[in-house]
Amino acid sequence: MHEQPGGDELLLEAVAAFCDQTGMRPNIKKSACFTITPCGSKTYTVNLQGEAIWIRGEAVPVIPPDGSMKYLGSKMSPWVTKIRKDLVAQLESWVKSIGEAKLKPRQKLVLLNHYALARLNYPLTQNTYPMCILRSLDQVVRTAVRSYVKLPECSPTIMFFLSRSEGGLGLPEFSKSIPAQRINMLRGICRSSDS
Repeated sequence: MHEQPGGDELLLEAVAAFCDQTGMRPNIKKSACFTITPCGSKTYTVNLQGEAIWIRGEAVPVIPPDGSMKYLGSKMSPWVTKIRKDLVAQLESWVKSIGEAKLKPRQKLVLLNHYALARLNYPLTQNTYPMCILRSLDQVVRTAVRSYVKLPECSPTIMFFLSRSEGGLGLPEFSKSIPAQRINMLRGICRSSDS
């Protein structure tokens, strides 16, 4: 972030120099830039110049005002650091596909637990989702498992999330596991040294 012309290239050159000292290099393919220029007290323009920033002879592409880029599985935009996906709808489509597959109930559970739910873990820990979304995901999982295994509606909720060694189905309970994982991740970041 800078306020003078050419300041962005100076900052990127400093990053490149640091990378040289540590044996790394900037990856232009995973980089993008945008500019926000104030035009008054309450107005601004985005990407007025429309030109890329250069670093070591390579142009960093410009993100359009309504555009985004994907980095480490998360979509990023100039306005929102990380764009949240509709994970409930995504899980519902996966659950429906698994339910329609000609598999045994146990195979459907393995497919749901080891593949579908595992794919949700990363975006859930990288973005801050409200508790209502996490509970909705848990509800979709419980409903799907009831239909796969033909469990009655009165089956206890705890049975879904207990470990298999304790007599449960071993499914992750997102409303409890995701906040704990985020806390552990942020705690690790706070305790890490910059050296």
